[in-house]
Amino acid sequence: MILPTGVHLPTKEKQIMDLKNNRITEIYSVGYSSELTKRIDAVHDRWILWRDTAWFIMLAKQKIIPGKYLADIAKTVRELYADRENEYTNERFGIEKYAISKLGTKRAGFLSMGRTIPSQDQQFAARHKLMKLMCMFYDFQKSLLRFAADHLETVMPGYTHLRHAQPTTLGHYLLSVFDPIERILKTVEDSYVAMSLNELGCGALAGTSLPIDRDMISDYLGLEGLIENTNDAVCYTDGYVLLVSSLANIMAVVSRLALDLNIWSTLEYGFCEVPLSIKFVNGEYVATESGKSSGSTSFFMPNKAGKGINSPILEQTRAGAAQLAGVLTETVTMGMRTAHGDMHEMLHLLDSSGRAIDLTHEFMNIYIHLFKNITVFKDRMLEMARTGYSCATELSNVLVMNYDIDSRTAHHIINEFCIESDEKDIPSGKASLAIFDKHYEKITGRKSGMSESELRKTLDPVNFIHTHKTQGGVSPDETKRMVDERSTRLEEYLARHKARITKLEDSKKRTLSDLETL
Repeated sequence: MILPTGVHLPTKEKQIMDLKNNRITEIYSVGYSSELTKRIDAVHDRWILWRDTAWFIMLAKQKIIPGKYLADIAKTVRELYADRENEYTNERFGIEKYAISKLGTKRAGFLSMGRTIPSQDQQFAARHKLMKLMCMFYDFQKSLLRFAADHLETVMPGYTHLRHAQPTTLGHYLLSVFDPIERILKTVEDSYVAMSLNELGCGALAGTSLPIDRDMISDYLGLEGLIENTNDAVCYTDGYVLLVSSLANIMAVVSRLALDLNIWSTLEYGFCEVPLSIKFVNGEYVATESGKSSGSTSFFMPNKAGKGINSPILEQTRAGAAQLAGVLTETVTMGMRTAHGDMHEMLHLLDSSGRAIDLTHEFMNIYIHLFKNITVFKDRMLEMARTGYSCATELSNVLVMNYDIDSRTAHHIINEFCIESDEKDIPSGKASLAIFDKHYEKITGRKSGMSESELRKTLDPVNFIHTHKTQGGVSPDETKRMVDERSTRLEEYLARHKARITKLEDSKKRTLSDLETL
């Protein structure tokens, strides 16, 4: 199935060699590409040339370059665009080097005036990678919403402290994963802005006496704003920390989902079956079903087969989240205990931020295809939800609303009732009115007047989820409303991202158009 942003590429199984133990671990991941990522690649094609051209045009318009040399210099720059094989075509200060090689230093030695060497290098590279990752986030969230929408009425136990708490639905649970990621994506969008701030024109730290126009550069490069203070521009670190922390935050959320799925797919729970891996076969992604594998995933244990197979994807997700935490530490410490100015540490921020983007891609994009291939055992989930007395809070509500009992007294009655029922191994579906009335009468001095059918209905998880209609609650209707609203907001996220791509395309076209006029 092709997701809205485009086509996905074949599976990649990255082998990592553990030299200490002489062991190879396969990382199950998939390639990722779409029409949007192709546009992003196209607009960032030869971005160094684009950046340096923008600087040249600004110098020309501000009459910093002598007018008598402009036409010849502009011709050499256009030659670079026409010749992709030219050694200077995407080299730092390549347009100046090429122009000097053609025209000589006296006529062409103006093109780096007012600039320091690394300006915008790391940001452009990080922005390119981040924009493609933001496309993947859309597909991940879209797939997660579809998964949730398929399970609005799939009743399951809800857990607190790893113990039965109240009934929920799988759809409601999945939305509780979607929502924090949606919130963090606002930080990711802020990170895009942080990777699109103009550093150019800062000089070494004090700016320049030349009449440059920094806002003009921002316009030509489709940037989102200016790092105005010129010393701030040469020691900029906070944007990279913002970026990496947002990605580490998302991976932390996904790692918790991965752990739950890991646990729920065990024989002891039996709630779901997670594919062993995802493979690209005959133009589409298909699951390797863990329950039908003829091999073993263990070198030592032959029983690690069939339904006993571990799906490595889920465990690897948590390993990826741990790696992101390490990369975040690296990024933060690059800007710690160093002078608040241009230092070598500033030159290595792309090392960690680029790696953070790559790791997030590697460990998350497989879920786009994984979600739709998870087998959910609804009957088993409902069966387990009906063990114990997880609807006891609803029984308390009924006593308060219909039987003239205060909340704390209701809690006391039901607590005694649950303890005795549990000791006698009576499931909630066969709840004993006699036991309930015994404790009710002992505490209140009168019989409840409740029927056994009402007692059992109140304690039924299916009834529970349909009665919990509060905003954000587990009611299927309420969960559907939330899914629909989030679907709308997700499309708005995509629209904003498309607008960013269009802005960059228009800015690059304007740069090239103005180059033609010189």
